[in-house]
Amino acid sequence: DSADLQALRYEPTPGFDVSDATFSKSCGLFVLERKLNWLGFFEMRLKLIPSSSIKAGSSLKGLTLLATDSWTSHVDNMEGVSVIDSPDGSCEIFMLSDDNYLPIQSTNLLQFRLSKIDSDYFQSNE
Repeated sequence: DSADLQALRYEPTPGFDVSDATFSKSCGLFVLERKLNWLGFFEMRLKLIPSSSIKAGSSLKGLTLLATDSWTSHVDNMEGVSVIDSPDGSCEIFMLSDDNYLPIQSTNLLQFRLSKIDSDYFQSNE
């Protein structure tokens, strides 16, 4: 019934746009943000919103897990994020960029592991 639907709103980091998002039953909602700064370098943020914080009608901000840029690291224009839940409660996170057939960009696949989430930590740091 559409009468039961309520909107959620995500609040990205100022100046950033959402590139992709994915949900994990174990860890929560991962949001990949990116921006192109005035010097032509990419910046990205990976944020996590724990499942316990996702409630009907709420405004979601997320806790930054990773923040980097192409000026100080070899991170490119990250465009996609995906996650696989592990039986132990951890998550395997994958982020992807592609070269868009441009010589100044590259195709990268990054993989990280996030250990089991401590919900008390997130409640005190949101």
